[in-house]
Amino acid sequence: MTNGTSAALIGQRLSGRSAIFLLFAVVGLGGCGAEPSKQTIVAGDGFEITFSEYEQLLKLAPGVTKEQIKPARKAILDALIDQKLLAEASADQGLDDSPQVFQEVEASRRAILANAYIRELTKNAPQFSAGQIEQYYRSQPYAFADRARYTIREINVGHIAPSLLSQYAEVLDASGLDAAVAKVAADGGTGQPQQVQRYSGELFGPNKVRASEVRVGSNVLYRNLDGAHLGVIEEVEQAPISLSEATSDIREALAAQWRARTVEVEIKKLRDARKVKIVKPQLIEGNNR
Repeated sequence: MTNGTSAALIGQRLSGRSAIFLLFAVVGLGGCGAEPSKQTIVAGDGFEITFSEYEQLLKLAPGVTKEQIKPARKAILDALIDQKLLAEASADQGLDDSPQVFQEVEASRRAILANAYIRELTKNAPQFSAGQIEQYYRSQPYAFADRARYTIREINVGHIAPSLLSQYAEVLDASGLDAAVAKVAADGGTGQPQQVQRYSGELFGPNKVRASEVRVGSNVLYRNLDGAHLGVIEEVEQAPISLSEATSDIREALAAQWRARTVEVEIKKLRDARKVKIVKPQLIEGNNR
């Protein structure tokens, strides 16, 4: 079974009020000291769960507030019990031998091994000098020294096709946010306008021209992990960050860049060594003939 199944079960058990811990992550679930990793913590007829199995899920769990630790731990253990019972029932019916399940297991194994290799490859990030940190700081003015905070009235349209997003953007520019919201609703969307705050670095990165053009009343379109967002700027406030305040974040950003470059170089080396090439491009394009 994949980690996705665990997340789904945990999400169901932590739905409602207890899900609020996702927003206030101040205390971790892990760090359980030196408890035996193979200690049986759940037992039944031909059934057991060890502490090492439970600990693996704890490592994947988000942080919680101090008050939520106990119920969150219980919910995660219940989710693990449910998952393992379902997995064993699936195996008893021979479903683990089906081609579809085999492919899904192989895909999960492949992803786990690839991520393990990346972790090993990038575990020793270099130390960055004061000069490198300052150079990064000055190269990203709208993330730091010239950072602005925007209050935006927006709608999240999710992960949609670029062509549909372009239609919504055209309506936004021509007729305003309310018209764009109406168009989204007419197409079956359920999102509603809400007020959010975003920083210039989130919206524009190093794009100085775009950031300098934005003012109250400007329409904005941006993407993040939640999907695409259409909105209008309602308020702009300067919110600069000094070099000393930004140093920790810059170190993390430089480390992330180093990891990305390191992985890119390694992948190219592996591809070249194995002489990997696409031999049937027509299949990628959806032409199976």
